[in-house]
Amino acid sequence: MGNVSAQAADVTLAWDANQAKNLAGYKIYYTIDGAGSGFTGQGADQGDSGFEIFLSDLPDPRHPQFTLTGLKDATEYVFVVTAFDRLNNESDFSNELSFYTGKKTKLITNNTNIAKDQNGVQDTDADGMPDNWEVLYGLNPRSDDAKLDLDGDGIPNIQEYDNGSDPALPDNNWSIVIDDGQPGTSSTGQWFKSGGLNPYGSSSRYAKADGATYLFESALSGRHEIALWWSEYASRCTEVPVALYDGKVLLDTIYVNQRKSAGQWNSLGTFDFSDRAKILVISDNSGCSTSADAVEITAVGSTPAIDKKRKQIIMDNGDDGTSFTGKWKKSGGKNPFGASSVYSKTIGATYLFESSLSGPYKVELWWSAHSSRCTNVPIEIYDGERLLDTIQVNQRQNAGQWHRVGTYNFTRNVKVVVVSEDSNCSTSADALRLSN
Repeated sequence: MGNVSAQAADVTLAWDANQAKNLAGYKIYYTIDGAGSGFTGQGADQGDSGFEIFLSDLPDPRHPQFTLTGLKDATEYVFVVTAFDRLNNESDFSNELSFYTGKKTKLITNNTNIAKDQNGVQDTDADGMPDNWEVLYGLNPRSDDAKLDLDGDGIPNIQEYDNGSDPALPDNNWSIVIDDGQPGTSSTGQWFKSGGLNPYGSSSRYAKADGATYLFESALSGRHEIALWWSEYASRCTEVPVALYDGKVLLDTIYVNQRKSAGQWNSLGTFDFSDRAKILVISDNSGCSTSADAVEITAVGSTPAIDKKRKQIIMDNGDDGTSFTGKWKKSGGKNPFGASSVYSKTIGATYLFESSLSGPYKVELWWSAHSSRCTNVPIEIYDGERLLDTIQVNQRQNAGQWHRVGTYNFTRNVKVVVVSEDSNCSTSADALRLSN
């Protein structure tokens, strides 16, 4: 809920921030003389409404607000706000606000498909899931059902909410990621923000204190593969203990060399859980640094499908199923996949790889080597129009080979978007591999 204030014929609208990972901005629509509904941004009663407000236009995107000027005095306006993403998908309209210039009122936004922000929304049963989210998916907002599993896929409702996934759709969240600092993490001892290269998300943590621990945990059951991501730094330890628990039962302790394979998912193995999966990163050597960054948990089923043939698809740049926005040029980078690759230095340019596959698939990317490559390239993974994940990759490393992005369950078209967002370095778009 945000305040809307008016001075003369100027109106300032403020609304709850959208938390979508690929959010591009907002649109404001209005009608006059109490017409309401049918918001198109066209016609005499809607003026110049429907205009776009990009995040860069907002003084503080965390608390968005925008001032409309030149409105008519003594006139009733009806406002709505929408959100749009980088693929130009637009959300549903917010709740309508009827406003007469010269008085104060409030704007209340509602839930939308791409704007699943729940900040400030009432949680009657205090179970960590907002009322309107529970109603949207058929849960009871007056009963604590956080630990229940509506779709029976082994992931409780509260974890579905934290993941931004559909609790009524089985296997929609076939692979989940817990990043450092997110719900489901805790620590003992001293952990500091790391300057290590190529972290998962925006940053990672490190410790040098003997006995410090960093815990990633999630309530789930069934067989799952556990993978670990750490950031790169010269001081990393070469034998980091990682303990895996099913509730209080220790399943295994794996030792990982964090001076190798940084900036990618590293499988620790497949384990059966019946309570809570707990992955504990342990700092036990003060002479080197231990990284705690992210954990990926992937449901793999109880038994392998014996008759199912493995499928692999490779899409090179320029193949059918690829398209782009902005300027992309043929690259002189070394070790491309196939004959060549393309690059861009245009902010906002995108390169899309798209396939009609469905089911669980491992997503891998290939880029060519060049000294000008960007070190933090966003890769967006979509299931149809729904954003599943955004990964940052360092294209100055691991060039000329397949780099694992992650494993995801797709129910519609697979869409992988390479985003150019820095004009001071080059972004490579070369090839995509999908395999199950």
